[in-house]
Amino acid sequence: FYLNFHAERSAGPAAYLKKELIEKGLYLTRRSGGRWTAGIVKHGYDPRGSYKVRLLAGINQEPPESRTFVSVNDKGRVLAPLKIYGTAHQNQMIERDYRPLHGSGHFGFQVEERRNEMIDGKSYVRKVDPYGDWSSIFVNRLEVEGPFYGELTFFEKVAFPNGPSPKRNRPVERTDEEAKALIDSFAREAFRRRELDPVFRVRLHDLYDQGRGSGLEPEEALIDPLAVVLASPGFLYLSEAEEAGVKRRPLTQHELAVRLSYFLWSAPPDDALYQAADKGTLKNPAELTRQVDRMLTDPKTEAFYHSFLSQWFELHRFDDIAVNPDEYLMFDEQVRYSAREEPIRLFEHLVKENLSLTNLIDSDFAMLDPLLAHFYGIKGLEGQGFRKVSLPPESPRGGLLGTTAFMIMGSTGDRTSPIIRGTLVLDKFLHDPSADPPPNVPELTDATKEPLPVRKMIELHQSKAQCASCHAKIDPIGYGLETFDAVGLWRDTATVGTRMERIEQGGTLPGGKAYNDFGQFKSLLIQNRDKLARSLVEGIASYGLGRTVEFSDGDDLDALTRKLMTEGMRARSLIHNLVQSSLFQTK
Repeated sequence: FYLNFHAERSAGPAAYLKKELIEKGLYLTRRSGGRWTAGIVKHGYDPRGSYKVRLLAGINQEPPESRTFVSVNDKGRVLAPLKIYGTAHQNQMIERDYRPLHGSGHFGFQVEERRNEMIDGKSYVRKVDPYGDWSSIFVNRLEVEGPFYGELTFFEKVAFPNGPSPKRNRPVERTDEEAKALIDSFAREAFRRRELDPVFRVRLHDLYDQGRGSGLEPEEALIDPLAVVLASPGFLYLSEAEEAGVKRRPLTQHELAVRLSYFLWSAPPDDALYQAADKGTLKNPAELTRQVDRMLTDPKTEAFYHSFLSQWFELHRFDDIAVNPDEYLMFDEQVRYSAREEPIRLFEHLVKENLSLTNLIDSDFAMLDPLLAHFYGIKGLEGQGFRKVSLPPESPRGGLLGTTAFMIMGSTGDRTSPIIRGTLVLDKFLHDPSADPPPNVPELTDATKEPLPVRKMIELHQSKAQCASCHAKIDPIGYGLETFDAVGLWRDTATVGTRMERIEQGGTLPGGKAYNDFGQFKSLLIQNRDKLARSLVEGIASYGLGRTVEFSDGDDLDALTRKLMTEGMRARSLIHNLVQSSLFQTK
């Protein structure tokens, strides 16, 4: 209706109506003044369930590979991008699992042709595909099925032991005794199965009775006591009581179960972990190892991979940097999504396969999805989502150092910064964090008004007395990463003013060992893998204990580092050794 209404007054709708397959589906467009997207809006969805979304689509004509991807979002939340493989006449079905965000009465799953949102649609197509069609993706059908449910939660089991109410849109009928039993069970589980204080229990029951006395039905009268439980410190905080006059005491079996569960799952223990604690076997080294291995196979471990790696690697730096779209057209929100996932998926793979943590410095493989592989110029990756990709010997990828995330963290969004990159390498890989810069340090660009290579500008900058001492150590490290541009793409030359200049490689690491190129740079870092081991040990100890490590932890951290080194720096050893240590098992 819209297209026909505007066809006589606008060339865009008129051209769209002449497309061959408009009666069968939708061409996703990215023209100035508007765009066509395919989406499903579902009102009244169940936030407890997951859904399956299926997209039947194909590529229109023969666009460059960069235009064969669709961006996916849920009311503005960026989701994993998808690559389209079929053709407009022979569509291919893509299915993905989807869990909507909580907090509103509907979800909106939407796909559109991928492009940089900061660039006008018509201008973008002219730059990446000047002779191509304005639409590169044809969508035949988009459908959603669900909700699908996993195992019943604890609350569902105790609140609805006989299933939902047989009467549609009516609460489950329950007696006051059953309601109070639900309050007791709910509070005990919320407090991670600690016994309730009798006074607190009585007050919860009194609150329920007050509601009933005011005329509320049992279901309504339950709301306030359950809300009080969820607002109480016993639920909001992990309780590990301190003993007066005791600096450090062993955790109880129950406290160890809770600490372990929040370490690996960011969630309360399950029945198996509680049972081991109740039996008194959880502190047995063999049983504790078995429990950790079991927990690492559970999907809830996704919280550990995301949270630990984001904390240790400081991915918030990546989130905070806005990339200049005029300089880096192909870096968009979809590449940003995939680039942020890459370090996390790499660490996850090392843990699952129990590989050496030196792979964080350099590896002969990378964890990529099709969009990131295309961004890096790696051919032949099919399918959807992340998977292990073997790299040729000459590839600069592999490890965290070869990721777009790391290189953007070490940039300003407009240009590279050997200073920031050198600082990050010192901190994360050489365990030698730099001090904060002194006040009133001049900007790098203040060193000269002439267009100079970054390396020359830094050399002028560090000639100033207040800058020289720190830069003498930082800058020679950062020079080793200058062959990556601000968004992590490999380069041999850089633009300086109006000319192109070859990048000068080489530098020295602390201790005086020199390198000539990026490959030698990574080799020297691997020779210092004990520094990486210490950095990871401190990082995972801080994460697992829920606090910063202190001077008094030094002996424990030294022992954990030595043990990790003797065991070949295996990723699971990093986890098992911490959990088995007195540092983790004491308060």
